[in-house]
Amino acid sequence: MEYCCLCAEFPCERYDGIDEYDSFITHQRQRADLEKVRQMGVEAYQREQMERVRILGRLMEGCNNGRQKTLFCLAANLLELQSLREILAALEASDGPAKVKSAQAAQLFQTAAETQGVSLRLRKKGRG
Repeated sequence: MEYCCLCAEFPCERYDGIDEYDSFITHQRQRADLEKVRQMGVEAYQREQMERVRILGRLMEGCNNGRQKTLFCLAANLLELQSLREILAALEASDGPAKVKSAQAAQLFQTAAETQGVSLRLRKKGRG
């Protein structure tokens, strides 16, 4: 089987507690993402993920002040895709240096995260 989510027994006990902690790359949505693959299909999910990668690349090129990599990665991974599109469009329409856009991006991401009930922080084992 290519993906666990395509198995008739998904989610099995292997997925108990899978979203509790993060590593370098966030795992907060592992189970939800696998459910999404199951619903929309592998190819459509991959297209969506590639759009997230493109958005992240544009953020890193045009808005990064050298200290926002983690925030941008978390936002690109956890926020709803439509929110990411809207935030990127607002940032690209904005004038100013990367430092100004970086602060603006951080505020827009935090606002979107609060609206969506998402935390843009990694959760390390031992710290809730």
